[in-house]
Formats: sequence, C-alpha cells, structure tokens
Amino acid sequence: MSASVFLDAFVLMRRSFSFDFYFYYIIYILVILKYIFKQGDLKILPKWFFITITILIGISYFTGIIYDTLGFSMNKQIIGILFSAIAFYCYFKLNDFQLWKIIKSYLYLSVVVAALGIFDEVLHLSGIHLTPIKGEKSLMFYRVYSIMGEPYFLAVILLPAFYYYFSQLFSKKMVRSIKNLIPLAIVFTCLVLTFSASGFLGMTFALLLLLYQKGFFSFEKGRIVLLPILLFALFIIALFSQEKVKNIQIRINDTFEAFTTHNLDHEFVKDLNSSTFALFTNYIIAEQSFIRNPISGSGLGSHVINYDRMFNDFFSEEFLITFGEFNKQDANSLFLRLMSETGLIGLVLFFIFLFKNFLKRKWSKVPELLPLVLINHGILIMIIIRLMRTGNYIGNGFFFFFLLYWATSKVVRNYKKYGKIFTLDGKKPMLD
Repeated sequence: MSASVFLDAFVLMRRSFSFDFYFYYIIYILVILKYIFKQGDLKILPKWFFITITILIGISYFTGIIYDTLGFSMNKQIIGILFSAIAFYCYFKLNDFQLWKIIKSYLYLSVVVAALGIFDEVLHLSGIHLTPIKGEKSLMFYRVYSIMGEPYFLAVILLPAFYYYFSQLFSKKMVRSIKNLIPLAIVFTCLVLTFSASGFLGMTFALLLLLYQKGFFSFEKGRIVLLPILLFALFIIALFSQEKVKNIQIRINDTFEAFTTHNLDHEFVKDLNSSTFALFTNYIIAEQSFIRNPISGSGLGSHVINYDRMFNDFFSEEFLITFGEFNKQDANSLFLRLMSETGLIGLVLFFIFLFKNFLKRKWSKVPELLPLVLINHGILIMIIIRLMRTGNYIGNGFFFFFLLYWATSKVVRNYKKYGKIFTLDGKKPMLD
C-alpha cells in the first residue's frame, strides 16, 4: 500500500470512465475489502475526519445548488476523497497502527525510487534514453523524475524522507547517523537532480525546521540572532541558483512579477512560462470565487467549473491555444483550491489540523518518539509545498501522509497521557 504513493504515473485506462483509472485504485479496493472481511466492522474512518468531511460535503452540496456547480466534478472529488482516505485508514488499521513499520516501508521505497532516478540519469548522460527527457538540461544534467512522471512530483514525494535522513544525521546516536548516510546521499542527489524549484524550497524549509528543532532560534539563549544571518546566506544561495539554473531563474522571475504586479495585460501574460501561467490564472479564478463566497467557497470539485466560466472574463481565448488549460482541475495549488472550493471554512479547518498535529521539538528528546517527530516534520514540509504548487486532493498518496501526520501526533498525545508508546511495540492500537 505504501508503494501506491509513487504510482501516479501508472494509468490503466485514461478517460475510459470520464476519469483516469489509476493502477493504485485496484490496491485501494483490495485493502478495503481485506479490512472489512478480516476485521468484520465498518469503522473505516476516524470519527474526527468523518465529522469534518460530512460538514464539508454538506456545505458543498448546498453551495452547489446556489451557484449551479453540482454535477460530475463535485461527485468525483467527494468520492475520490472518501475512497482514498478510507483505503489508507484501513491500511493503518490492518497494521494495528504500528507506525514505525509503515514509516520504514515508505522510507525504503523512497530510496529505491530515488536510486532508480539516479540510474536513469546515468543512462541519459551515457546517451541511452530509455525514458523521455523532461525539459532543458541544467548544469549539464537532465531533470530526473524516476517513475513519477514529472520531476516536481518526485521532489515533493521525497521531501519527508529527505528530512528524516537529514535530521538523523545530526542525532546523538552516531551509529544510526552513519547508517543513514547512504540513503541520505541517494535521496539528496535525486532531489537535486530534479532541478525542481519546489524541491529546493522544500530542502530550505527542511534546514530551517531542523535548526528550529535543535533550538538554534531560541530567544532564551540569544540564538535568534542566527536567523537573519541564515536567511541572508540562503538569499545569496538562491541568487546563485537563480543565475546558474535557467529553469529556476525563469520561474522565480515570472512568478514574482506576476503576483507582485497582478498584471492582466495581454502582452505580459503571453510571455509567462507555462508553470507560472498555470499558477497565475488559477489564482485569478480562485480569487474571484473567494470574493463571491468567502465563507464556504463554491463547493468541492467546483474550481474547474469556475475556471471554465470565468477564464474568458480575464484572459484571451488565444492563451488556451498557446498554453492549454493547465492545472484547472486542481487549481495548481492546494491553498488556492481550498480557497476557491471551501472558502474560509475549509482553510481554517485545514490550518487548525496542521497546527494541532505539529509535534513540538521537545518530543524529539524522547528517543522512542524521535522517528515519529522527524516524519511528522517532514510531512509538514511536503504539505506546505503542496499548499503552494499542488491542488490534487488524492494524488501522490496525499491521504497517506495526511493520516500519518495525524497518527504520529496521536501517538505522542497518548504518550503524554499514559507515559507509554502503544504503537511501536504493536501490543495495543494507539487509537480509540
């Protein structure tokens, strides 16, 4: 089941049922059926999630009636969210919430997928092109995407693993640190070779979060003075990267100019790179949806309808011919999509979830809890990147990480309450 987070590029039937039928759907179905027959109960979602999603679904149908956004798109998203969330929750329950077992499975597969990406890079540099080349070369290297289909998706899916191994390198147990050098080197190398701006940004967040975890920004010891120094150093590195890596340079410049000027001029928009065009146009549509209904948005799955209805109000039809309808299905950003489809209600609920389940650095001092703290922090970095550049509610195993983020927090809350860790020894499930 952990492998399904890496299988978004594997589509068995494309648009055969008005939607793409991914290979991992079969895995989902088998896991759900196995759980129902083995456990003999239908408690297939945690109570808090069931209540929250029921509220959002109810609001979606209500607003769908008001704004005429009911239809296949909304039902598809609701079914997809429930299907994915149920599948991963059943997977967790089948493993008795032994999170370390689940985490190790993801980490192992991350290293394997990263190694395949590096191997593919070696083949490309040798003149053997078994896979298509994505984009232009950077610093004499090809952009790596392994089995993920796109370099960006590979970078994002590797971020939790990178943070885990990177943080372990600075743990007090040097034996563990040395053992993690090889997987860290593989994951880091692959991440760099994606030449993904989001991947580099994620690694920057990883460094800042690690320093926070180690107390380097503490007011108590005056270490907070290190923050502006570090930010300045990162700024210099960013300028160097922007200068040397054309792919990053173009995206940073275009994105900065588009969002700071809010320029809808025809000549300006047509000169944007395709990635920035997708983000900028979806931002304009999401902004209008939010202005129209800031409290509840226009309903789950409705952004694509808003896009089709509003695009010509702001942009020429020529742009659809030049750029295509890039990312209109997912708004190119989870934040923009939540803003467009769920309004303040969805955004507030989502950020409450993030803050409530973020593990404070004090728990990393408990050796048994350290792996959970590290993966919790790594997932937060990945979610932040997805808030910026990926709006798909289901792809890349989103609910695997979403539920794992919550579950790691639940373990620590149980530890705080009972003084024991129930999940790592497998003797007792951690959840009610």
